[in-house]
Amino acid sequence: TQTLPGYPLILLTPPAHRFLNTTYGNVQALVEAEGGEPRLLIHPKDAEERGITEGMLVYIHSPQGRVVRKAKVTEAPMPGTVVLEGTWWEKWAPDGKGINHLTAETLTDLGGGSTFHSTPVEVEPLRLA
Repeated sequence: TQTLPGYPLILLTPPAHRFLNTTYGNVQALVEAEGGEPRLLIHPKDAEERGITEGMLVYIHSPQGRVVRKAKVTEAPMPGTVVLEGTWWEKWAPDGKGINHLTAETLTDLGGGSTFHSTPVEVEPLRLA
């Protein structure tokens, strides 16, 4: 996967651990076990470069759109890669938008599969006026 000008990070969108795709996304105990809301996992290096700290609301934007999430600063993703679990119901997101607002309908060159697990994005702190 390649980045695009203005979108230097690659977004991965694996499913949340306790949901089966979007099934069980309404079970309060499972939602709470997942942290209560979808969070963006960002490497400390990438977070520091952008002035992002743990728990901060951030914009994640791609050529297709943008969403707002809380940041979780962790060494789990590699630098240059961010992770946003994609099977959360929209009602749990801070802005009420699901991950599909970021992903493209582009197909892969090999096999014609989906590209929604490799979306070029940029992340920046949400600035409240």
